[in-house]
Amino acid sequence: MYKRQKILLSLITLLESSNKTRIQKLMFLVCRDLQPPPYYFFPYKFGPFSFSLDNDLKRLTEKELITVSDREIICNTQTPFLDSEDISKRIKNTIKRHAHKDTDSLISYVYHKYPYYASRSEIRERYQVPAEESTYYHKTPDNSRKSLYTIGYEGRTIDSYLDLLILNNIRLLVDVRASAYSMKPDFIGGRLKNYCRLLGIEYRWIPELGIPSKLRKDIPDRNELLSYYKEEILPEATIHLKDLKTLIKGHSVVALTCMEFNHNDCHRSMLASYLANDPEPSVTHL
Repeated sequence: MYKRQKILLSLITLLESSNKTRIQKLMFLVCRDLQPPPYYFFPYKFGPFSFSLDNDLKRLTEKELITVSDREIICNTQTPFLDSEDISKRIKNTIKRHAHKDTDSLISYVYHKYPYYASRSEIRERYQVPAEESTYYHKTPDNSRKSLYTIGYEGRTIDSYLDLLILNNIRLLVDVRASAYSMKPDFIGGRLKNYCRLLGIEYRWIPELGIPSKLRKDIPDRNELLSYYKEEILPEATIHLKDLKTLIKGHSVVALTCMEFNHNDCHRSMLASYLANDPEPSVTHL
């Protein structure tokens, strides 16, 4: 069992009763100020949410360690041993402080304590969280000029990645990988597209603007590879660059995505610089 799943199972086993909503909110509180946290969260339909946590619930169910229904989660095992005493104490303290609250009271506490995570909630008004307060942390896009961002998923979970898209008001995510396959399943093109759809973010894949895997093998030197991309591939991608420019013109805030965390190690920085000379948009690397 992975460390993260053990932490989740530990929380579940120590609770007298739980359901998916309560687990999401209680684990959110457990993870506050932990560096790095076992789970990252982003504002979703009913407050802070983690797709990684939701996927781990499914994996624990498949292992028959828990039984999950719409109303409750039943634990079928004993509390696992955690290597981290800090996380173990954090779980127990969180349960002591908040597990006695009913679900409504727990949601209300989280919304008022962390209003950013209520910013996209469909039930925010029920808990009287002012819209101004909950959206305070969002950047307001300058619609007078197009904004172009780039973002890599290396070293990020799907939740921390999506949170960055939300924080920066990304309206369109353009995948510029030659292949939309990834060793991290959440970032395989089809799954990433579905995650974006759930958040109201449009997803497009333009493989012709990526670097083919064969070329990466033929030119192992990173700097040489990027130079080749800039000098040989970009000038020949006229049609696809035109399509991308059309997409950018139709959306106020667009992000180009690939794998590498550091934009300087990725062809997306070359692509963004090429587009920025148009003379717009402005470019920010996340």
